[in-house]
Amino acid sequence: MDQRDSNSQNSGQSSQTNGAGRNDEQAGERRAADADIETLEYYKTFLARLLTVVSHGQPETVERLFQTIRSGATQEQIFEMLAELRATEAL
Repeated sequence: MDQRDSNSQNSGQSSQTNGAGRNDEQAGERRAADADIETLEYYKTFLARLLTVVSHGQPETVERLFQTIRSGATQEQIFEMLAELRATEAL
């Protein structure tokens, strides 16, 4: 085998490796995009629930929500409260 044959074989192997690497990269990008979409959906739902309670909730309910927010509750705690309010009140 001369030098040209050796180089062409290495070139073929390199192409195959790059193809697999590109597929892994694309799969990683898809997973990241899916995670971004999931995060956006979470915040969209969070905001919609928050606005619904503030816009249509009873004054006592809205005040309780504000107190919870002002007390330093986490986003998860606020989201859970919004879900509970949605389930227990006609919102």
